[in-house]
Amino acid sequence: MKRNIQYFLVVILVLLAIKGVSQDTLTSENVEQKSYQLYLDKNWPELIKVSNKAIKNGYDYFYLQLRVGIAYYEQKNYSIAEGHFQKALSFNADDELSLEYLYYCYLFVGRNEEARWLSKKFSATLAEKIGTDRQSKIGFIALEGGSKFSNSNYFNTNYLGKSNKDFNPATYFQLGLNHFAKQRVSFYHSLTYYNQKSFVSTISQMQYYVKLSIPLKNNWIISPSAHILNVNSTPNVSAYSDLEQQLLQSQKPLQSQLQAIPQQQTQLINQHKIDSTIIRNINNWHFTHPGPLPVTKQDSLNKAVQSDMSIPPQLNQLHLDSVNLSQQVENYNSQIKQAQDNQKAVSTSKNYFIGSLSIQKTFKKAMFSIGTTISTIYNSTQYINYGLLAYNPLGNSRLVFGCFGYLNTINNYKVSYVSISPFVYFQPTTKLSIKLAYLNNGATSNSNIMEDNGYFVNNSKDLTKDRYSTLINYTLSKHIMLYGVYQLENKRESNYLYDYHNNVVVLGLKIIP
Repeated sequence: MKRNIQYFLVVILVLLAIKGVSQDTLTSENVEQKSYQLYLDKNWPELIKVSNKAIKNGYDYFYLQLRVGIAYYEQKNYSIAEGHFQKALSFNADDELSLEYLYYCYLFVGRNEEARWLSKKFSATLAEKIGTDRQSKIGFIALEGGSKFSNSNYFNTNYLGKSNKDFNPATYFQLGLNHFAKQRVSFYHSLTYYNQKSFVSTISQMQYYVKLSIPLKNNWIISPSAHILNVNSTPNVSAYSDLEQQLLQSQKPLQSQLQAIPQQQTQLINQHKIDSTIIRNINNWHFTHPGPLPVTKQDSLNKAVQSDMSIPPQLNQLHLDSVNLSQQVENYNSQIKQAQDNQKAVSTSKNYFIGSLSIQKTFKKAMFSIGTTISTIYNSTQYINYGLLAYNPLGNSRLVFGCFGYLNTINNYKVSYVSISPFVYFQPTTKLSIKLAYLNNGATSNSNIMEDNGYFVNNSKDLTKDRYSTLINYTLSKHIMLYGVYQLENKRESNYLYDYHNNVVVLGLKIIP
């Protein structure tokens, strides 16, 4: 009896093991049944697990790719979902459900050009359902304005004796327009006005920027752009006139000291002659009158010797003072001449061109871009070669880490340096997004880089050593977005080589038709 029970238990264990093995063994039938049931149950994590295991083992077909794509989509992992919907469409290119999901994956990660291009494949029914048949050719209209505030009064304080700021607050306005051609090519235009008065000059400039974004197959985008600047510069003649007068006043005491040195040298030479005569006469008298000198003669001799010994060091010091004062007076003469020349300067109006080209590739949760920008700002040819790597660990735009790298070369690679700009983008809520960025210029001379495919132009002659930036977007409604930018720029003045910083504030409104 005991042996029969043991046999029975062994049989039960074997049957359970066989059943477990049969359940774990993948077949096309149980993959389909299990994935479909998990899809109906909306058990997205388990569906992802089962489907990926099946695909890894060679079970790859339309419905499986569609279901796992939907599972990732419902988990808000749009970057991974996109790949599965593309794979599903490789099995059935006209499937409207896959097309619809893929369209929204593009939209939710900000790939609007690719979403528009995909919508060209929609049937009339699907286009009407989503609304792409009524989609405006205009992507958005943006209006922004702001100012730049400097903390510097170095020039006015140290050269003019005034408390005025070296730079007046800047005035900045921009009008931007994004539109599409044939539901594929995206155009962005911007018209910018900028004005600022400084102790050097008043700069007034107009800018026009245009960028095309053309989506290609396999998640590639090519983006050529052009930026034209008209810069008007009016020299600050009154400041240079004040500077000339201040320099002349500062130079006068030095000139007086310098002019007095020859007279002082003559007095010392004459004193040397007097002392020498006294010493010679007393020595001659002592030669004819041996014995101790009378007290009065000894005192006279001591004073003459002491005075005569002090004259060479004094003459040497006067010589050094003369050389030093001459150099200072000459430096003042140079600065005075420069101030006089600057008063003769006339207003100028010059045009500059910036061209750029970038190519971008998206890989699941990562995006990579490389490009080149050419600039002729201030008659110096710059080639800025750059790359961008961005990564969204959640598979959506809720959190993105990235970094720009720039290799800036000037005048055919005579000067080269590297700049970096890391950033982080995150969305605390569905309506609020924040981007934090930092730029380290890497340059030691007054050379600034052009950023963001030639859009952001640093054409100030003062070097931007580094910059901290914050961008905040807030969505008021489906059609209206507000945004604000704050930047802290650490600068190096180009003429007098002193450090200062700017606080930049910009507010903007974006209208989406």
